[in-house]
Amino acid sequence: MTLQNLNNGGEVTYQIVGPDESDIPSGKISIVSPLGKALLGKEVDDEVAVQTPGGLKNYTVLKIVNPHRFLPSVSSFRMTGDPVALK
Repeated sequence: MTLQNLNNGGEVTYQIVGPDESDIPSGKISIVSPLGKALLGKEVDDEVAVQTPGGLKNYTVLKIVNPHRFLPSVSSFRMTGDPVALK
């Protein structure tokens, strides 16, 4: 995802990854980081304010690339056993 930093006007691109894969110099931020959590569910043109160890950061989402690339398809799931009816 590409963000515009509203504090300084710059642009930055991050890939949101699992906690064990984060590597900030490579642009990979953890899904459990403050920014990673703040970006979940955001869409293009959404604004994000996040408190980081370096202070409050404000961003606008400029671009999202392939947001569902890592989600398994519904067809990969299989029901086993009897489904339980909810009452």
